[in-house]
Amino acid sequence: MKNLIEIRNNLNNMMFKNFIINNEPKFLYHYTSLDSAKSIIESGQFWVSDAFTTTDDKEIIHVKDIINTIITEKYSFLENEKMKLCSDLFQHVCDIIKTNAFILCFSLVKDSKSLWGESTKKKDKIRVCLRFNFNKISPNLVSELHSQERYFVENNGKITKIQLKILNHFVTYNNRMKYKKIEEYMNLVYSVLVRIPFNTINFDIYKKELELLSDIFTDIFLFSCFSKVSKLKNEREYRMLYIFPDILKFPLILSNRILKTKIVKYVTTNMKANNTFSLNRIFVRREIKEVKKELKPYIGIDIKIKPI
Repeated sequence: MKNLIEIRNNLNNMMFKNFIINNEPKFLYHYTSLDSAKSIIESGQFWVSDAFTTTDDKEIIHVKDIINTIITEKYSFLENEKMKLCSDLFQHVCDIIKTNAFILCFSLVKDSKSLWGESTKKKDKIRVCLRFNFNKISPNLVSELHSQERYFVENNGKITKIQLKILNHFVTYNNRMKYKKIEEYMNLVYSVLVRIPFNTINFDIYKKELELLSDIFTDIFLFSCFSKVSKLKNEREYRMLYIFPDILKFPLILSNRILKTKIVKYVTTNMKANNTFSLNRIFVRREIKEVKKELKPYIGIDIKIKPI
């Protein structure tokens, strides 16, 4: 039977491997409307949206199905109480974190047909693709892992500095890889569960075990934030996940917008204050003359506007 220190060390190693070690791209691409591009360039600000309402409601917690599949295939011999504990703990983690989790999305490709495709549905809106130098956007994740500070814009325009956790990583679409990663986490879950007698789950006696289980499911949640269904793989998305300690302590940075029929919460990050605003090229599919007319007053001579 593994001791808790060994299990936690394994979890820490997985955390480093899954979220810190990353094949850093040279550029990141952000597809948006011409009006939004003008706002981003002029202000140096990005809207970072609530992780649970940006797109499909099931996007972030789709790994719950993978968890259930692994339990059925590998751990069906577990007592019902323990199987229910797995499901309950993951849901509990989601409920706690979802209020404080926000996502900023980029792409790793400058000519994604699926992302340009939006413009064909909105003939009255010109879309552009902003290219950013990744090295200036992303500070060193290793040195900043436990102490990260970013600047956000309050509703009154005031800039406020907040300490939080930010993870940057490309999105995984491969179903086999997602299964393998979640399976590794569930193996750790099992190593903890075998320490707890099947006939009782005493929350006082097994407090450390339950805390470790909660931490494992928290990392599963983090992995789910960087994984999506395979049909969206052509987007080749890259994400920045912002996790606040308690967003309700900073009500002035919270805003709402309407996305289709949903109300989406978002915060505004000030990239100029962070000295990370690093736009170096703008790509356009159509109406390049209009784009140049609208954007050139806000960009330097070293930033080119190019057709795709």
